[in-house]
Amino acid sequence: MIEAEVHQQLRAFLREQREPHWAHHLTMARLVARALRLGRSALIQTGTTTGFPAPYRLSYLLPLLIWKGPILLVTPERLHQPLLQTELPRLQQWMAQPKSIQVGDRWPSGNFEGILLTMPESWLRDRLYHEGRFPIGISTVMDGVDDLENWARQVLTSHLPVTEWDSLMLAIPGQMDAIRDIRVGLTRSIFHRPATPYECYLMDDTERSLLQDLQRLVKVSQATLPTSWQLFLNNCPKVTA
Repeated sequence: MIEAEVHQQLRAFLREQREPHWAHHLTMARLVARALRLGRSALIQTGTTTGFPAPYRLSYLLPLLIWKGPILLVTPERLHQPLLQTELPRLQQWMAQPKSIQVGDRWPSGNFEGILLTMPESWLRDRLYHEGRFPIGISTVMDGVDDLENWARQVLTSHLPVTEWDSLMLAIPGQMDAIRDIRVGLTRSIFHRPATPYECYLMDDTERSLLQDLQRLVKVSQATLPTSWQLFLNNCPKVTA
């Protein structure tokens, strides 16, 4: 059973290091190994920060290296270098059969059986927008899940300054007046909202209708849009018949 193997390997590794270590390494390692074996979700609170160094990382890295199947490891980019240059190589040297490790924003190939290290933004964008860059059903480990809300907010946020509206009108010169009217309507609707302490607002029917009008206008014009508008309109509510 993988839990027993992980416990034995990690205990031997920690003894060889002969340095102070986190008191809960073995417990957390068994929990991670059990989640992998059962294919169930597990949320583990470590009580430590997600910076580097973080004492708990050995507890999930060793089970990932021992696990026979492929793994998707989702961590902030700032952790990639320490993981790749310190933590993972140190464990790989300890193991009899090192595991392949790659970094990327999409799955390497259908038969890849190693660990793919990717950023939260890449993983979330793939899951939210169904881009198909990561296969469904791959065991996934996320480090620093306390920041999941902030990661999702960043992925879902599109920022369009005034100059972008000018760029859109220049890209579709025959529809300048219509685009300007849509912009005025959105501005009026948004600024009539009462302020909230979170500065977050659900899109109402008026705003949704205006954005759908903009989508129809762009579709009919068949114009090549600036990249920022392509991303924004692709992520907006879709036009319905």
